[in-house]
Amino acid sequence: MSYPLILTIDDESAIRDSFCHYLEDLNYQVLQACDGQQGILKMETAQPDLVLVDLRMPDSDGLDVLRWAKTQAPLTPIIVVSGTGVISDVIEALQLGAWDYLLKPVNDLEMLRLAIERALEKSYLRRQAANYQQRLQREVAQRTQELLSANRELNIAASAFNTHDAILITDAQGNIIRANAAAERLTGYSQDELIGKSPSLFKSGKHDEAFYNALWETLHTTGQWQGEMWNRSRDGNTYPIWQSITAVRGDSDSVAYYVGVSTDLSELKAKERMLEHRAQEERVLGSIANLAMKFMDSEPFIRQALQLLQQQLPDLGLLSHVQLWHNDAQAWKCRDILSLQGSVITPPPSKQLALAAQSNDAVTSILEGTIRYFLIPLRSQRRDLGVLVLCSDVTDLDDAVEPFLVRLGEVLPLAMLHQESERELHYQANHDSLTALPNRQSLKLLLEQQISSARRRNERGVVLFLDLDNFKTLNDSLGHSQGDLLLQQLGARVRTALRDEDILARLGGDEFVILLPPRPLESDDTLNMAAHVAEKIKKVINRPFQLDVHEYMVGCSIGVAIFPDAGNSSEELLKHADIAMYLAKAAGRNSVRFYSPGLQQAADRRLYLEHKLRRAISQSELEPYFQPQLNHEGQVIGAEVLLRWHNSEDGWVSPAEFIPVAEESGLIIPISNWLLGEVCQCMKHWRDLGLFEQLKTVSINVSPNQFYQPDFAEMVLNVIKRFDISPETLMLEITEGVVLCNLEDSIEIMRNLGQQGVRFSLDDFGTGYSSLAYLKKLPVDEIKIDKSFILEIDKNPDDVMIVDAILSLASHFELTTVAEGVETQEALTMLRDRQCAVYQGFYFSRPLPEGEFLAFLSQGQSMLKDDL
Repeated sequence: MSYPLILTIDDESAIRDSFCHYLEDLNYQVLQACDGQQGILKMETAQPDLVLVDLRMPDSDGLDVLRWAKTQAPLTPIIVVSGTGVISDVIEALQLGAWDYLLKPVNDLEMLRLAIERALEKSYLRRQAANYQQRLQREVAQRTQELLSANRELNIAASAFNTHDAILITDAQGNIIRANAAAERLTGYSQDELIGKSPSLFKSGKHDEAFYNALWETLHTTGQWQGEMWNRSRDGNTYPIWQSITAVRGDSDSVAYYVGVSTDLSELKAKERMLEHRAQEERVLGSIANLAMKFMDSEPFIRQALQLLQQQLPDLGLLSHVQLWHNDAQAWKCRDILSLQGSVITPPPSKQLALAAQSNDAVTSILEGTIRYFLIPLRSQRRDLGVLVLCSDVTDLDDAVEPFLVRLGEVLPLAMLHQESERELHYQANHDSLTALPNRQSLKLLLEQQISSARRRNERGVVLFLDLDNFKTLNDSLGHSQGDLLLQQLGARVRTALRDEDILARLGGDEFVILLPPRPLESDDTLNMAAHVAEKIKKVINRPFQLDVHEYMVGCSIGVAIFPDAGNSSEELLKHADIAMYLAKAAGRNSVRFYSPGLQQAADRRLYLEHKLRRAISQSELEPYFQPQLNHEGQVIGAEVLLRWHNSEDGWVSPAEFIPVAEESGLIIPISNWLLGEVCQCMKHWRDLGLFEQLKTVSINVSPNQFYQPDFAEMVLNVIKRFDISPETLMLEITEGVVLCNLEDSIEIMRNLGQQGVRFSLDDFGTGYSSLAYLKKLPVDEIKIDKSFILEIDKNPDDVMIVDAILSLASHFELTTVAEGVETQEALTMLRDRQCAVYQGFYFSRPLPEGEFLAFLSQGQSMLKDDL
């Protein structure tokens, strides 16, 4: 005995395996495919009796399978088993020919079995009908050919027409010349009325001209056509048939006659509709049960369940009025939980509502005039929502409605109970009972998702593995209850120090893990972020804990692993972070270590620089340097302030190395505030020397963190006032990225300072958005062309075009332009030819300490004019 062959197509191996084991126990043969393309190949070669396919898969999905099967395997039943419950997806799948639609996860595999049996039964009936039509077609064609050979006058024996199927014979021009009794019964026309007419007499209007054109093209090409179509009888009713048409050729091989055999499919279609309606009801009830898994509260679940009912079973005619009645302080109150628009109806009697609420029946039916009420009590062991009331005009009520509503009344309370139980079990299974934090199992699931997301988007995330130092000593000395109290306080304290999107979990004992979700950062930036968070957490934990009457200090060792670099699975990543944590303990405890030796070295360097930076101001290691800016005639008219750092251990430290550390650690704010004061003090000294008759502005860079401080504008104005300098001589340089971070707030800050005379320069112009939309809004006085476009302007035509565009843009908005990075005579000449206003770069001078800058200023003007 041959058992049906079922092909299951799903990208999740666990789903495929569960279906395979279940179906093989039912004696089905099972094939598996991991995506749509592999599934199509197996459908071509193995020709399965039925296909189970997921809707959403990478590369080639279930919709691709349905499109292929619609033309290549139209009689093969396909059931969609998908995790997406979006109605538009359901509709698209059914339009492409899906026979059924089940939602994942299929918790009740009995539903899967019923769906498969229905589809196989339906497929068997269709194939049987098609095979019967083909046999009948061959018999009629054979008999017709035999009769033609015996009698050219079409003396057709009555026995050839003695069949329950309608037979029409037309001449070569398509005019009916013979019809049997079955054809008369099916069409409603007598044979005399049919003779000489065209079969177009039966057109139902359900098929367009393209359908009939394709029919005749196939018939002319192959000599036969068969398929399902709709015809119209004499009384105007339409009916479905399975139509077979065969061209019968004469001695000259030209078409002599056409023989059409029609099988009435009305009864089969009615059965299909009944099966489809029942299947639809099963899908709706199954979907409602699945919805209980997606909502943590019963009311949103009921609302979504009724919306699903409204969308998928519109022909029930019940949802023009859906109300939820609940007993509030001995009075029944109602609200329309779907917010449906419609006429107000008379509510059911309160007595009936009370009886229904206490009834053990799934549904109570009440007839009031022409309105039929269906009352469904919604209660579980923990909640009583009240009574769901569905109303319908009895004249529109289908006989199958009440049995379905009885099942709905059984499913909703069970789903509520299941939902509540699952919620409690899910919480217990995924959370630590002591701290209420996610546990190891939950963390591993989240971590697998984050690793996959990081790989897919080319991003990086961070895992920090925390282990308390000497925690055993606490348990041994104060007892486990005090140890538990410390763990609870620690979890709450660390949680408040993290962002909402960060995840804190407890693995067990005194081990905790922090998961920082992936972000689009480079390795160095991710490293800096991880080191900063680790130090922040360490400081939070190092604060004293109050354990009843005891104050207890505890340290922690932290291991850091960056993914996906340090691991492609949750197990691997946690293992590597754990190794790094033990390195931290080996290094003396209460410290931080990275898994990769290279990362560890960089992290050590970063922490070293942060430590050194904290003392740099007090030890006078930081110093402002000034790079001259020259106008078109070669006069020094300004300078840009650049920060330099020199310490006794490291010598000169590159700004490219220490500025990111200052930004990440927050030190950039006190350093920038100090630098502004130092520069303004220098400017006061220069003013006293009379240098501002030559100098126009001194430019100083503003960091994003400093710019968005609430008191930034007030701080700048206070410094200007303290050193009594002219606000017009101070130029604040900000980048496009700073202002676009919060455009409206940026404009407000700039306007407040601009009203007092402070000027603004847009730095690194051309490397960001460079959009007219924001440039016309920003109150800037100057734009600086980024040096990346200047360095090779004499060699790269693209750079020339960009610089020309920026100069034209600046001219349009009446902005001064400064070219950074001028290092050659050729670049200077090209910029002067294009009327660039101000120049800055190594061709004139490197950044200089104050004394050297003043010396350059005093002697450089005439020299530069000669050079130019």
